[in-house]
Amino acid sequence: MKAKFLTMIMILVVFAAVTQSVSAETSTVPGTYLLNQKDGYKQLLTLTPGKQAFSQNSGQFDPTGPFGDQQGSWAMINGMIWVRTLDFTTDPNNNNALNGFGRSLFKIRQNANGTLAGDVTVEIFPLDADPLNLKPTNVPLRVFGPISFTGKRLAIK
Repeated sequence: MKAKFLTMIMILVVFAAVTQSVSAETSTVPGTYLLNQKDGYKQLLTLTPGKQAFSQNSGQFDPTGPFGDQQGSWAMINGMIWVRTLDFTTDPNNNNALNGFGRSLFKIRQNANGTLAGDVTVEIFPLDADPLNLKPTNVPLRVFGPISFTGKRLAIK
């Protein structure tokens, strides 16, 4: 009985240590970052403590581009921040009529000084496609990237 109790205590201690380590790793991630893409565009990327992600890219303004406001989620995978977002795309040649979905995948490294470096790939799908389908058979109409970037966290002071 004592051996089972001690084993249970050891399991709880190990679990607490692993949980604390994962929490410490992800606690430095949430915030809003200004990303400078290699293609000249800039992007605001917000990662919340609740694992939601929001992004806006300057490329949507000149002319209306295939993506703009994005929403999604993020996770820490093997020490890297992975962000997947979705948005709607429009046709600038047809009064900006809705014509599909944009799906972005960010793969990000957080440097010791809190800056970010990584790349983003954007896939464009038609309206009748399922942008939630991550299978390789779900082929996008167009792919942009990967586009590398660096980023800094927006500070209050």
